[in-house]
Amino acid sequence: MQIREHTTMKHLKLWTHPGNYVGATWYDWYSVAGRHRESDALTRSNWECWVEWIRELLGDEVEDSDTEIGWHIVQENHWAVGWVEWLGVHKDVSPEILAKIDEKLHDLDGYPVFNEDHFSNLEQHEYEERFIQYGATNDWIRELRHKFSDECMCRRVVNYIEDKFDWQLVMAVHESLIPCGEYFNSDNSGIWPHLDLSIDGLSRDGLAKLAWAHKYRGPEGVYDLLSRSNKWND
Repeated sequence: MQIREHTTMKHLKLWTHPGNYVGATWYDWYSVAGRHRESDALTRSNWECWVEWIRELLGDEVEDSDTEIGWHIVQENHWAVGWVEWLGVHKDVSPEILAKIDEKLHDLDGYPVFNEDHFSNLEQHEYEERFIQYGATNDWIRELRHKFSDECMCRRVVNYIEDKFDWQLVMAVHESLIPCGEYFNSDNSGIWPHLDLSIDGLSRDGLAKLAWAHKYRGPEGVYDLLSRSNKWND
């Protein structure tokens, strides 16, 4: 049985030929979801959830999109963002499956997060990666040094923190100094910790307390200090 888009599908749309496009044509395929090299965290999370959900509905991706009916990930080059991918579902899969996909698109139109847990975990992972290997820890130390550059004693304390604090301690201090919980910003270029907020909020006394806690009790002392809400920074 073949389903008719205009009588049944409200959100699923068949592929149409883009302007200035040279490449394979997909007139018999619905375009369900997409992403590109610069996609933000929500788009990337939704993409991963879509692929897993479609796989559960239809099984493995078809290998020959010209002769097989099912789902397929189309990969294309793009002059602006390098590459794009979109998830296609053939128009001749069962009407029941198409109805489920159409309903899912309807749900996302009202609330655009496919899976809250997946999205939250992805953001948290990428946020931590910024501190582990993408420079946020060094950036935080550099901004700290700049803030207290005019005071000899503070410079010595910053040197101690740079030498002794690993990324987990730096991230914990960063979060403790932002009581509103807005630890990072997420946009098309990635996850970016709000280092300026934590640096601006750190006092001289708070800086000294961090070094003192670590010197006499190690990381455990710092975590214990931070557990006192934001009063440790008074």
